[in-house]
Amino acid sequence: MNSYSGLFINLERCVERRQTLLAHLGELGCEPGLYQRFEGIEPGDNHEHRSFGLTSKGELGIWRSVIALLQSIASQPGAEVVHVVEDDARLPAGAPLAIEKIASVMTSPPEGVKKLDLIFLDYFMNKELLETCLPAVRRARSQGPSAPREIGFLPSRFYLASLTSFLVSRASAEYLASLLTRVLENSRPLPPVDLALRQLIQVGAVSCLISNPPLGAPAWESVQQSTIQTEVDAVKIKTQAACILARNFVSGVLSPEQCCQMLAELFDIEPSCDDDVVDCFNGLFHRCSTQFARI
Repeated sequence: MNSYSGLFINLERCVERRQTLLAHLGELGCEPGLYQRFEGIEPGDNHEHRSFGLTSKGELGIWRSVIALLQSIASQPGAEVVHVVEDDARLPAGAPLAIEKIASVMTSPPEGVKKLDLIFLDYFMNKELLETCLPAVRRARSQGPSAPREIGFLPSRFYLASLTSFLVSRASAEYLASLLTRVLENSRPLPPVDLALRQLIQVGAVSCLISNPPLGAPAWESVQQSTIQTEVDAVKIKTQAACILARNFVSGVLSPEQCCQMLAELFDIEPSCDDDVVDCFNGLFHRCSTQFARI
C-alpha cells in the first residue's frame, strides 16, 4: 500500500494533457487510481488578474487552484502525504519508489528538522543549483538506471522551487491554504504563488525541504509547442527551454546525452564530445548563461 496519494491539477478542456500524464504515470508503474484529477480553476474574466497586479489570468487561476486544492486535501481523509503534480509534469524511472521514501521523511523528519509542511521535488535551475546537483547526477549515472534513486535534501535557502511536483502534509494543508488566502486577499501587487510561498518560507512561516536531485520536470514537449512571435519572445523561449532542459537533465527524466544534444542545438554551439557528458552539459549551460541573464 502506498504511503502517499497523488493529485494532478488539470483544466476541464485539457483532455490530451491529462490522458498523456496518466499514461506516463502508468508506464512508471504507478498503481491505477493512485493519482486523481483535481479540476483547475480558470478565471472567466480576461481582465480580472489586473486588479491583483498579475500579468495573466493564468497566474490568477493557479493561485485559486492551489488554494482550492489545499482546502480539498484538508477536508478529506486519506494518506498523510499527498503528491501534487501539474498535468505537464514528467517523472524519471524509479520515481514511485523514491517518492515513497521521501514521503516517509515528511511523516518522520530527520533529527533537527521540524515538522515539514512541504517537500519540493522540482525547481527552477540556475548555475548554483546545477553545480549543487551534479554529484547526485554522477552517482545516479554510475549506478545505472535500474538502481534505487538516492535522494538527499537542500536547505530552504536554495528555494527556487516550482509547483510542477511537490509533496504536502495533509495535516498542514488547511494552514497553508489559510496563509495563501491571506496573501491573495491582502497583497498588491500579488506575486505569483510560488514566489509567495518563497516569502513565507523565508520568514519561517512554512517549513520545507528541497530534494537533491529534483525528481521531475516539466515535459520537454510543452516547450517545443511554444510559438515564437517576436525576437524578444524568441529570447525568452530559448532561456526557458535551457532551464527546462537543465531540470530534465538533473532529474533524469531525459538522458544526459539527449539534454546535451538538445542544448547544443538550441544555441547552435558545438558540445565538447571528449568531455564526460555531465561536465559537457554543465559547460554548455554555463556558456548559454552568459548570453541570457535570466538563466
